[in-house]
Order: sequence, then structure tokens, then C-alpha cells
Amino acid sequence: MMFAVMPFSYGQLVCPPAGQVSPCTCTKNYNGLGIFCDSLNMNDLQMSNVLNSFLSPDVSPVVSFSAYNNLLTKIPTQISSFTQLNQVQLSGNQITSIPTGAFNFVQSTSSNFYLYLFQNKISTVQTGAFIFTSSPYNSSISINLNNNQLTAMLPKSAIVSQSSIFCIFPSL
Repeated sequence: MMFAVMPFSYGQLVCPPAGQVSPCTCTKNYNGLGIFCDSLNMNDLQMSNVLNSFLSPDVSPVVSFSAYNNLLTKIPTQISSFTQLNQVQLSGNQITSIPTGAFNFVQSTSSNFYLYLFQNKISTVQTGAFIFTSSPYNSSISINLNNNQLTAMLPKSAIVSQSSIFCIFPSL
């Protein structure tokens, strides 16, 4: 008799070793991992080191990432490697721009994606900064850019997606 072994299921999720994740925490949700690094005064290099530990093939998929109120000046490049993300919280940092491909995700057909970038110093959003490949049905993308330094509406070329998109912008 043969049995198929699934890569993981609820209760069998694998976080990186605590020493590699510290001072952040890794939580296990029913569908993947959560990375929480809120209000830790972490800079770009410190955050990069923590996020690199989640790129190991032995670690379960990351579905949420929160680094609210830190000292980040740029979008961590590792974020686009977490292909099952459905929530990213980067508000309250010092991020000044969103480069091309900063958020490049494939969504499942029933997933909604929430991106929080409010209370930063974002003044530029480059073409193709947000790339979302998903089914156009049963999915939506919410991008909150309130309280930044944007002086014009986000250009259409900044977002590539088939989903319904709900963007919240500052009053111009």
C-alpha cells in the first residue's frame, strides 16, 4: 500500500530557527507562516537578514509579513520571493520609492491581497511596481498609500493585474 505525502499541512508548518528570525517572530497559520517584525527599529540590513532565513526550501510558505513602524528605507527584495503572500504591512517606515517589480505575485483564485504602505515617505512609484498574476474572479488587491509624499495619482503603468484593484491614495 502506498501513501502520498503532502509537503505540509496545518500543524506541520516549519519556521526557521528562532535565532535566525529574532528579534522578529514566526507564527503558524492554517495556510502558511506569518512574519511579525513590528516596532523593532530594524533597518534594511537587519530586515534582509531575517527575511533570508525564510527563503530556505525547508521553511513553509509565508502568507503574511508585517514590519510596521521600523526604520526601513526601501522595500525588502525578498518579498517577491514569498509567492503565497496575501498581506504585507510596511506602514510607518521611511520608504521613499517603490521600484519596478517590488511586488510581483501570483495569487490563488480565491485569495485577496492587502498591501499597507501608509505613513512612509513614498514620492515615486515606478512602472511595473505592482505585478499581480491571478484569476480575475474572486480576488482583489487593496493598496493603501495614504500619508505619503505622492503628488500625483498612481500611473496605470505602475500596476499590472487582472484582478479588481482598490487603491487608497492621499488627497491630492
